[in-house]
Formats: sequence, C-alpha cells, structure tokens
Amino acid sequence: MARGVLVRPVGDPPSPQGARTFEDLAGRLRALKSWSGLSYHEIHRRVVAFRRGRGIAEIPAYNTVFRCFQPGRTRLDVELVVQIALVLLGDDSASAAEWRLAHQVITGVATEAEIVRVTGTLPDDIHVFTGRDKEIRAILDAPGVVVIEGMAGVGKTKLAVHAAHRHPAELRLVVNLRGYDRDRPPADPAAVLDGFLRHLGVPGDRIHGLDLAGRTREYRKLLAGRKALVLLDNAVTEDQVRPLLPEHPSSLVLVTTRRTLPGLPDARRVALSVFPPAEALELLRRTAGAGRVDADPATADVIGELVGRLPLALGLVAGMIAERPGWSLSDHLDRLLERHQHQHLDSGVEVALDLSYRALSAPHQRTFRLAALHPGPDLDCHAAAALAGISSDVARRHLDDLLADHLLQLKAPGRYELHDLVRVYASARVVDEEPTSAQREALTRLFDHYLHTAAATRAVLNPAEQRRRPALASRAEFTVASATAWLEAEHTNLVAVTDCTARRGWHTHTLQLMAVLAKYLDSTGRHSDAITIYHHAARAASLLGDRIGEGTALHNLGRVHWRLGRHHTALSYFEQALVIHREVGNLTGEADAINNMGNVNQRLGHYPLALRLYEEALALRCAAGDRVGEGATRGNIGIIHHRTGRFALALDHYRQALVIRREVGDREGEGALLANIAETHQCTGHFTQARAYYEEALEIFRSLQDRSNQSYALAYLAQVEHELGLSTLSLEHHESALALAREVGERSVETEALNRYAETLTALGRPAEALPLHTAALDLADQTGIRFEKARALEGLANALRQTGRPDQARRHQQRALTLYTELNVPRRPN
Repeated sequence: MARGVLVRPVGDPPSPQGARTFEDLAGRLRALKSWSGLSYHEIHRRVVAFRRGRGIAEIPAYNTVFRCFQPGRTRLDVELVVQIALVLLGDDSASAAEWRLAHQVITGVATEAEIVRVTGTLPDDIHVFTGRDKEIRAILDAPGVVVIEGMAGVGKTKLAVHAAHRHPAELRLVVNLRGYDRDRPPADPAAVLDGFLRHLGVPGDRIHGLDLAGRTREYRKLLAGRKALVLLDNAVTEDQVRPLLPEHPSSLVLVTTRRTLPGLPDARRVALSVFPPAEALELLRRTAGAGRVDADPATADVIGELVGRLPLALGLVAGMIAERPGWSLSDHLDRLLERHQHQHLDSGVEVALDLSYRALSAPHQRTFRLAALHPGPDLDCHAAAALAGISSDVARRHLDDLLADHLLQLKAPGRYELHDLVRVYASARVVDEEPTSAQREALTRLFDHYLHTAAATRAVLNPAEQRRRPALASRAEFTVASATAWLEAEHTNLVAVTDCTARRGWHTHTLQLMAVLAKYLDSTGRHSDAITIYHHAARAASLLGDRIGEGTALHNLGRVHWRLGRHHTALSYFEQALVIHREVGNLTGEADAINNMGNVNQRLGHYPLALRLYEEALALRCAAGDRVGEGATRGNIGIIHHRTGRFALALDHYRQALVIRREVGDREGEGALLANIAETHQCTGHFTQARAYYEEALEIFRSLQDRSNQSYALAYLAQVEHELGLSTLSLEHHESALALAREVGERSVETEALNRYAETLTALGRPAEALPLHTAALDLADQTGIRFEKARALEGLANALRQTGRPDQARRHQQRALTLYTELNVPRRPN
C-alpha cells in the first residue's frame, strides 16, 4: 500500500457547516482527519506537495499544520485550512470550498451572502451550441425540478440557458447562487427570495417583515398554477435550493451544481461530463473553422484531449484558433504543450486560460486581471477604466477584445462579467502580478469612480440637497433620465462597493457613499439595502471618530424605519442622533432629528406634540441659515394645520414653503408642496384648482421618477376627478396609485391609496368593492400605528356597510372612527 493511503470509511465526510468559532472549526477539521485516515505527517507532506505544485513560495512547517487541528484555536489561516481540507477530501475542491465559507462565516464576511442580483431575463444564448441533444430532451421533457450536475467548466450553465430559451415560459426568474465563488459566499436564499418576490410584485416592506419560511410561502403561492421557468445557477447545497423551489408542478426549475445534491429526491437529474471526442471535434469545427479542422483532424483531436475535452476550455482554445488564421493547428498544439510543460498547470481550464492570458498585450492583461478586484457582479467600461487608470475609450476597447477572446461574457449591452472560473484565474494573476499597493490604488480609483459618479447623478436629480452632500467633482454629465438609468443599472454594484469599503477599511468612502445615496435609497424603496449601508456608515464613523457622520447615519436609520412604519424604532434612532448633534453643536443635524421626530408624531396622530417639534426645528433651521430645511419644516407645519382643519393657516405655510423650495431649486419639495396646496383646495371644495395643482405636482414627480409621491398625487387627483364627474379616469388613476404604492413598498403610502380608492368606489355606489380595500387599509394602519388613516378606514367601512344594508355594523365602525377623530383633535375628517 502506498505511503499514507488508507481505505476511505463509508459515509459522507464531516462538514464544517454550522461552525461558529475557530475552536469549533478546528474540532470539525479533527473529525475530517479521522474520517480520512491520514496521519499528521502525511497531511503535512501532501500540503507541501500541493503548494510546491502550484509554485507557492511559502511552505508551512509541520507544527504549523499540526496546530490547525489543536483545541483552543482563536484564529486560523483560511488558505491553509482549505488546503488541508482539500488533501483530506481527495482533491474534492467543491467540498473543500465549504471550509472557506465556514471561515468567512466566523469572521463575518458571510454578510456578503445578502448581496444578490436577481433578474427576470435569461442571459443571451450562445451563437454556437454544440451537442447535448439527449440532455436537452431530458430537460424539456416535462415541468418539475431538473438538477444539471457536473464538474467545473463542463457547460452546465450554457446548457441550462440554452434549454431555458427553448422553454415557452410566461415568467422567468434567474439568479446566480454563487456556490463556488472564491471571493464571495453563496447567496442567502432569503436574499434571493427578496429579489424573486420583488419581481413578482410584492412590496419591499412586506418582504422585509417575512422570515425565510414566510418568503418561501409567499413565493410558492404566487407561482402556483403559473408556467414559470426558474434558473438557479451554481447551487452548492440542498438547503440553499429547497426554499427556492415552487410547489406547483406547472413550473420548470433548472438547478446547476458541481455536486449531486441527493437531498432533492424528486428532481430529475442530468449528469454532464466532458464532451465525447466527436462533439469536441464538432465544437472546434463550428468555432475555429470547419476547413482548418477537417484538414488536420488528428491534431484537432490532440488539442481536444490536451484541454480535457472540457467545453469551457475548448471554447477558449477554439476562439484563439479562429482569431489567429496565420497559425496552423500544429502551431496551436505546440503552444499548448509548451505552456502545459513549463507552467505545471494541472487542469485543462487553467491551460486554456493561461494561454489566452499570455497571448494578450500587457495593457490587456492588466485590465483583465484588475477586473477581478471589482466587488460587484458586473462592470462597464468606466469602472474598468477606473481600476486600470486608463481612459474609458481604451477600457471599452480592452473589454470588447477580452470578450472576443472569450475571457469576458456580455451580461447586457455595455456590461461585462467574469465567469466564476475565469474570475478565480484572474484573481490569482492579481496576487502574482500586482503589488498590494497597486491593488489598493486600483480599488481607491474604483471607489472614487462610483462615489463621484453617483454624486453627479444626485446633483441632477436633487440639486437642492447638494450643500448637504460631500463636494465631489465628476466629469460625468447626466440628464434626469440618464441619471436615473445609471443608478438603476449600478444599484447592486453600489451596494457591493459600499460593503467592500466598509469591510476593507475605506471608511471615509463608506460615509460619503451613504451621504450621496441616502435620498436615492429612500425614494426607490431599497429599504434593506439602506439599512445595511447605514449600519456600515455608523460603524465607519465610529472608527473614524466622526461624531457628525455617526449622527447622520443614525438619523438615516431612523428615516428608513419611519418609512417602513416602525415608528418607535425610528424615534429611538432620531433621539440617538439628536444627542450626538447637540453634543457637537451641529444645528443642522439637530434640526433634522427634531423635524423627523415631528414626522413620526404627526404620522401617529400626536398633532400638538408634532407641532411643537416642528416649531423647535424651524427656529434652529432659521438660526443655521438652512433654507432647504426651513422650506421642509414650514411645509410640515402646514400639514398639521391642514389635519386639524385650519385650512387658511395651512395654505399660508404651504405658500411660504413653496417660495423657499423654488428658491433653492428643490424640485421634489416643490412637487410635495403643490400637492399639499391641491389637497387643501380639494378639502374646501375648489376641485378645479385642486386638479391643476395635482397635475403640476405629478409632472414634477414623474420627471424625478419619484414613485412614492406619484402614488400620493394620483390617489388624491383621482378623488378630485370623481368630484368633477370624470369617473373612468378617476378609477384608472386609483389603480395606478395603488400599484405604485405596492411597488415602492411603503405601507403608509399604500394605506392612503387603499382608503382613497375605497372612498371613491363607495361614492360611485360600489360599496361591496370598497369593503376589502378599507379592510386592508385598516390592517395596515393597525400594523403601523397611523391613527388618522385608521379612523379614515373605520369611517369608510361604516359608509360602505351602511350602503350594503348592515346598519348595526356601520354604527359600531362609525363610533370607533369618531372616538379616534376626537383623540386626534380633528374636528372633521378632511377629504
């Protein structure tokens, strides 16, 4: 028997999943050693051989390896742990990757699992798809769950995408579960379901309140009976996949994985191996040129064998052959053999990738390897330019050339991504060829690019807030439409970049990104991302000793919880921010906190307290010369007067605030005040004037892509249109308002949209349709504590019940509504 080689015991190897401390991880490593039957000396010998075989200069001593297994560990070298696991598992790289993930969980890196990009569009199918006819028939034979399994680079994703394009689904959901990403942990299924549910139209705040089981139930309910196609690419465990499986047999789910996933017993399995020789030769013929391959099929066969007939490697080599018509097949074979012999590469993919890389010019090589530093899922030419320190035009040419060389994939027009295996290779090139200082400089340029470009978009979309954001120069020029489009396209990257700056020590960038993105995150309903970024910023400010930054981050946390209807949590954050701003003498921050404490109390119906807080905030804003803030608070005071029936006073404050909003160029605030003025005219019966103001406000909100305020304005306008006899238009606008409210995911917006829609239906003599809308509004108002809308829902239910012949129930609801109106000190319900 060979030295150190023992018979493997029956059963699966011990897993590191669930380890929460290094002590626990070391204990699981000891269990894996016992399972393998290898001695400590044999483990050390194999680790040394592994490192030498890959040209790693640092060779661990025997004691270093031995100590990894010992109790009392407070830290562990992640690379050494993974290499030990690899030799114990017999070169099972997929299982060894679990040990890297376990280490990341312990060190806190696994929060990256929550950064997931979900799409409703399939990736482009490849132009030349070869073979796999039997597998395609098996996949498309019937709906259900199909697990496509096989080694890395065998073409699982390409096959799944090709089959998916041939499936006539009415709905598609696609996600990369990142099961084998070296730098990022596998995607959290709860985060994946967040994205799926958003695509299915579930409001963000509802998703945020659901745990994993709740999201799974909602997802399965929405897919029931629908002919959906769900592509779950790069899965790593059954636990990651199970919550993402529909229950109804009408859907087709394609799961790609490098493992067998035996815990999915009802799934059909399609096991992929490397191409048979005939299909490998056919791929070379169709990609490199049939004439060249047919002229020398023997050499083509050897090339295929040298790269292991692995589809990914074959595609890369075929692309190189096609790009170099002056080279014979023998020339390509000689080059492959040379690289294989001198670089000691031990897999076909590495051979092909290294050959492709070495054939690039030095500038192209640098752009390629630096792209692996990008923390997000894709990049454009401007991000690549920032990483490499070159112009965008040069970067675009480099990216297109790398795409032609099959080293990049086109995610969408102008957006490029690295295949996970290619990213691993490029990351290794960065480590080998870029000094640490150069890597930090590249990342700093990248972070500056996202920060400054985001600031330029916000300057266009909300110029009035510019004095509150960091002064950041940018050469990028935007219109309102292009600024909005850039933020949407780069949203996932912006979150990933902010996360990366926080984890890797660019704390000033973290704070500045928060300041730039706060309004955007609020207005687009990205509440989960906002909470993550604000927590990162609070920690960064604390580490920097930046008390104003810390207060701002806490204040922003208060705002997002206020939007989610978590009023007491919001008050707590505002109070913490207030303490800090008073401590450092920051009048603007102090006024912001007090103003938003007023907003919470106004929402909860505590109008006298809200008015006192607004007046205190107004005095501070006037003292600080904060005209933007002054305009906001004067408008808030007008809202209190409106709520309590003092319409003349409300109009006076609204008009003062409108002058200020226009003076400072605050378009969002201008639109809000126009809507407030319109509502006051509506309540006093001046419907024609109200309609004109609402339409002017809507024009502003639409230009700003502000869906939350669009919902408010449409719901109010719809009621005015009903009063003017425009019933069809009124109902259309109510439907649009409710759809927008649910899309944004703010429960306060949805509550008001429901109540106003129901009131119009009752007025049109359709009380049976109004009842479920008022009931839904009442439920939401109970959840959020918005007493005014609760009273409104109760009164609406009373009116609808009365029309449907249920006077006793109507009286009970009316009495509850009157009690609430009395508590709120509202003399009568405004319209």
